[in-house]
Amino acid sequence: MSFALIMIGLIIGGLMTIVSLVFAIISLANGRSNKAVVWGIGFIIALILVIISVYQMVHKVSDKVKDGIDWVKEQENVRTSEEDLARKDERQEWLDSLQLHNIEKYENKIPADYYINNPPVKDANGKTIIPFLYPFQFLYNNVAQTGDIVINGEDSVFVNNVSQIAFDENFAIIKVDNSQSQEMQKAGHPEIEYLLFDLRTRNFETAPNLEKLLNLADRIGYVGPLQMQYLSDVCRGWVEYPTYD
Repeated sequence: MSFALIMIGLIIGGLMTIVSLVFAIISLANGRSNKAVVWGIGFIIALILVIISVYQMVHKVSDKVKDGIDWVKEQENVRTSEEDLARKDERQEWLDSLQLHNIEKYENKIPADYYINNPPVKDANGKTIIPFLYPFQFLYNNVAQTGDIVINGEDSVFVNNVSQIAFDENFAIIKVDNSQSQEMQKAGHPEIEYLLFDLRTRNFETAPNLEKLLNLADRIGYVGPLQMQYLSDVCRGWVEYPTYD
């Protein structure tokens, strides 16, 4: 039944209910019981029509609401699927770049699944594990948007609070942001540090600013890009960021 027919039935039923009730009362008041019975029957029929019309309207509205909810869910699922695919592509782009710069001393030791595009995994402290050149990885803090360079299964942290990075097969140039780490600042580290990290020996040298870092990198034989990437951009495929409409 169409919505228009339901509305017509509701209006007619409502009017008939009121009219029947009024005339039934008038008939009773005038002592015309026979007419009162007729109007009473008319009242009951009209009331039944109103109830059926209301029921149909509620059913129609309920169906419309359900259809609307299903449509919203469908659109949300489509958007989620698109976002998941986009994040997977971002992860793959980073993994591909890593495989172009494997550290020579580990070339034949890399596990077959090390650069597999797996869903995000967190450690016991809630930090997201981000692959880096084998055997290194980042433990990424989504709040501070920095990551620590570690080796899976070892307790040692080689570099804390990495905010930007670039690398080749032997070295990584790094900007460190300690501004949200009271522990590092209490230990005497400045809010911003620049490091050249030797991926082979796991040693690093510090520089007072970016220019000095790039000069140091050039002298030591670094041949990678000079423009560092924000780790927050690198990690977008692993970390869900809030969206604002």
